[in-house]
Amino acid sequence: MLPRLAVFWERVRTSLWFLPGLMIAAAVFAAWMALRVDLNVKSSGFVWWINQGTAEEAGRLLSALLGSLITMATLVISITMVVLTLAAGQLGPRLIRSFVADRRAQGVIGLFLGTIVYILLIFRLLDSEMSKDAVPHFAVTAASALVLLCLLTLLFYIHHLARSIVADTMVNRVGQDLDVAIRSNLAEADESLPTIFAHRSRQEPARYALEASGYVQTVDYSALAEAICERDALVELLVRPGHHVLAGRTHALVWPASALDDALKAAIADAVAIGRERTAYQDVEFSVRQLVEVALRALSPGINDPFTAIAVIDRLGASLALVMSRGEPQAIWTDAEDRVRLVAATSGFDGLVDLSFNQIRQAAAGHPAVLISMMDTLGTLAEKPRTSAQKAALRRHIDAVAETARVAVAHTGDREALKMRVEKAKGGDGEENRESSN
Repeated sequence: MLPRLAVFWERVRTSLWFLPGLMIAAAVFAAWMALRVDLNVKSSGFVWWINQGTAEEAGRLLSALLGSLITMATLVISITMVVLTLAAGQLGPRLIRSFVADRRAQGVIGLFLGTIVYILLIFRLLDSEMSKDAVPHFAVTAASALVLLCLLTLLFYIHHLARSIVADTMVNRVGQDLDVAIRSNLAEADESLPTIFAHRSRQEPARYALEASGYVQTVDYSALAEAICERDALVELLVRPGHHVLAGRTHALVWPASALDDALKAAIADAVAIGRERTAYQDVEFSVRQLVEVALRALSPGINDPFTAIAVIDRLGASLALVMSRGEPQAIWTDAEDRVRLVAATSGFDGLVDLSFNQIRQAAAGHPAVLISMMDTLGTLAEKPRTSAQKAALRRHIDAVAETARVAVAHTGDREALKMRVEKAKGGDGEENRESSN
């Protein structure tokens, strides 16, 4: 249940309506409080900065403030839609989620809408026949202050949107989300996690199929492992967060076959949350794919922006360095007697490197500068691999970039520059390195 709630909260938190909705509710409370403060102000006498006009004057003021504020709110929403359209065209439609989840954008929209609601609530209390003493002077003054705040915020918001549309800003924002996912899903390097060993029985397993199609959003591994222990079974889960599953296919194997009763089927179904789209909660590859999409669009003939692709490669390198400093994702769960109960599919360092560089390398075949940047990043990562598997994965991609350069790069100077970086990335300038880069 906890992973499902986390996904639901992430969806709500990153929606465009949640924070503005809270601010509208706060505006209703602020209007009520302002009227209460008015009573105290009237009993304490004249205060110079508080509005002292008649009900008719206060009504005209609030009417003017309301009209101008609605115009500004329309301007804010229009600018936001234009930026979203540009971002979808240049960086990719999947990055709209990052724009919508921006707290500053949500806060500005919430401030404008909340102020409109506040003014409406105060405005409806005014009566032309109301005496001057009965006018809520403090509430009217607060409305003026809120409109001034909205005006200053509009300038900040335009500046913020201008920076947000810059590709480097968006790449860094998605990269920060990726780092958060890495820290959340990968254990510390010094934590000892059980390793996978031969677990398949000679007995034929029972096969379990999920009844819904869609993306695996979360898996409650702990709850599933507990249910498996109660039935003295072993389950191999063939899907992981980020996978797209088809209903009726095999998604889990259960030993012994007799253990797959209705209760265990319900436990597996409850543990695996299926949705219409991927989420970043347990899916480290989610943000990697977003960054790769930015690079691929930048390298497309219609945009032809290798500098953005280089920025993506640099940011991917920083995140992969973080992955290298941490342990592998947990793949097995054991019972109190250290017997394997649950074996889960995981995405390790090798898969993340493939996802990060394969498509970019293929699209950058005609861009030597991008290949050189990729080789620099791979060489830096290869300086201090923590495990032999990391070293092998990086070496494989270094060879792949070298082969791409040999086939696709025509200029001799570009080939020489790449050859030098290949030799440096492989840690020497021996004959073997020269031959592999020629």
